[in-house]
Amino acid sequence: MTPYSHRYDVANRLIDYEMGHLNDIQTLRLFSELIKNGMAWTLQGHYGRTAQSLIDDGLLEVDGNFGIDVDTIPLN
Repeated sequence: MTPYSHRYDVANRLIDYEMGHLNDIQTLRLFSELIKNGMAWTLQGHYGRTAQSLIDDGLLEVDGNFGIDVDTIPLN
């Protein structure tokens, strides 16, 4: 089992996302995790729609893995 300090902290990243504190790569990582653990489809509709949009655009795959090389994303 992975120690807690090394696990992705979804709850705090959701708060950061809601407050606009995530850059593009951090946002992709969040949605990757939400897709992988199924939360993208159970949270409020915005999350599912955004996850599906990221999949449709090829940025994420349906299993939550990155669909692109994240080093090619310009940071905002």
